[in-house]
Amino acid sequence: MTSPRRFASPGIPCWVKSLCLSLVGFAVFFSLRGFAVNGGDTPALLDPKHPTYRIRWGEPFVFDYREPLANLLVLKVFHITDNLTLAFELVSSFCGGIWLALLLRFKGSALFWAANLLSAVTLVFVGHKEFYAPAVVSLTLYFLALAAALRPRPAAKPWHVVAAWGLAFLTHKMALFYAPGMLLLLLDPATRRLRALPRRDMEKALVALILIALLPQIPA
Repeated sequence: MTSPRRFASPGIPCWVKSLCLSLVGFAVFFSLRGFAVNGGDTPALLDPKHPTYRIRWGEPFVFDYREPLANLLVLKVFHITDNLTLAFELVSSFCGGIWLALLLRFKGSALFWAANLLSAVTLVFVGHKEFYAPAVVSLTLYFLALAAALRPRPAAKPWHVVAAWGLAFLTHKMALFYAPGMLLLLLDPATRRLRALPRRDMEKALVALILIALLPQIPA
């Protein structure tokens, strides 16, 4: 007799769920851009008369040491749309969609989703005209990698965590405040006691840190 499992419909692949959630999230956040809350730097970023406007937005390549990758992302979208306000809104909403897909990977409860969606952090995805949307997304990726590495059966290597943090750091320097979280990698996921990391993992993590330190110096 044939097992009924043979004819059971397969579940929806995780990447399909993530893609659909990202697209829906982007559409919802973008449709709510009229409720955007401006930040303290918004007037300076959007005012053509501000001294830094031409330097930040008038060149094909600009490396901002505080938020290099976030600034470059908005800059490239601005060159495509020729509308700085729209560029910020698109980047903000796009990051919101990715953020939702990353939250899906945490496999959290309803309370987890409520705590995140009802928090003030969602405002950076509703047409926010600063650089915090890319920063939040990159930091969420870092937290996801760190959580995976700290499982009893780790699903991520220490150098994955370092690389994720490096991406966040190059997106916005505020990631520096979250660097101490990597010290948790020194704890054994099962016993929570100090452990000696494999030499190979330490070497890869060190290489990642060196690259993170050197990359900001290349434009100089």
